Amino acid sequence: AMHPKHVHKLPLDMPLKYGVLVEPVAMCLEGLRKLAVQPGQTACVVGAGAMGNLCSQVLRARGLHVTTVDRNPRRLFLLYKYDVDTLPELGALEKYDYLVDASRDRETLPHLIEKSNPSATVLLLDPHHSWARQAGPGKETSQERLIRISAAGCGADWAEAIRLVRSRTIQLDDHTATVEALEDYRKAWAGVETGEYFKVLLNVSKELAVL
Repeated sequence: AMHPKHVHKLPLDMPLKYGVLVEPVAMCLEGLRKLAVQPGQTACVVGAGAMGNLCSQVLRARGLHVTTVDRNPRRLFLLYKYDVDTLPELGALEKYDYLVDASRDRETLPHLIEKSNPSATVLLLDPHHSWARQAGPGKETSQERLIRISAAGCGADWAEAIRLVRSRTIQLDDHTATVEALEDYRKAWAGVETGEYFKVLLNVSKELAVL
C-alpha cells in the first residue's frame, strides 16, 4: 500500500517511458529546493549516472555553472550537449557553492565535506547512505552543511518535474533509449553493470507495445 500523498497524476499525453522518470526528476528538484540555488552560482555533481545526469540538467536549467565528475567517459560524453563541464577525476573543490553526491560511493561524501569550502553546501542524492545516518565525533558540524533527500519530492516538485519533461527542458532520450521486456531483466541488469547501457527501462507487459 502507498500513502495518497505519494501518488501523483501524470498527463494522459505523456509517454509512459517519460512518465516513469518523473519521480527521479522530482527527487532532484526536492534537493535543489532545499539548497535554494541561484543563477550564476557553481555546482559540482559527482557521478554521471542516471541521477547525476538529471541533476546536472536541472542545475543548468536553473542557470548554474555545472561541472560533473565521473571516471566513465561514455557517461560524461552524454553531458556535453547540456553545456556541462566534465572531469574524469575530482580536483580542487573550494570554488564550488554546491556539491552533489550522486556517486553511491561511500567514500565520496566525507571527501566532499572535508575538502570543499566551509561555506559550501553538500546535497546527498542517496538518503540511505551509511555515513549520513551515523552520528560520530566531528560529524555534528558536517551534518549542518549536508542536505539529504527524504522522499520523491512534494506535489509542487512533481508538477515542476512534469513541466520540465513535457517542455523537453530536461532531456530523457538517453534515459529511454533502451527498453527490455521484464523477463529479460537479468540481461538488462548485466548491461547496466558492464556499462553497455546507460539506463534500461523494463516493459512489464507485452500489451504495452509502445511506451
